[in-house]
Amino acid sequence: VAQPALARYQPQEWRPGAQFQSDADLARLAGDIASTIFHPVGTTKMGRAGDPMAVLDAQLRVRGIAGLRVVDAGAMPSIPSGNTNAPTLMLAERAAEWISEAARAPRDA
Repeated sequence: VAQPALARYQPQEWRPGAQFQSDADLARLAGDIASTIFHPVGTTKMGRAGDPMAVLDAQLRVRGIAGLRVVDAGAMPSIPSGNTNAPTLMLAERAAEWISEAARAPRDA
């Protein structure tokens, strides 16, 4: 955009600022500025039975509703530093194991 035909479209840099040019400065500032506001998590708290705010048990089962689990980023206690996709897949794999184990377990008569 430094060419005359595009010069009027050249954006003004606000952050981190043109004065920061070294790789070390840019890496430090990326950590200071970056956020993950687009991946909300923690909407369905996992916790102990006595915690009135915990709607999930340790196996992602919804307390008080038989057969229902929450297997998504809502069960995460905090936003991970990266994308939520990989941790969500990990939760899903673990939940699949628990569901399979429960299906194979003998049922009380």
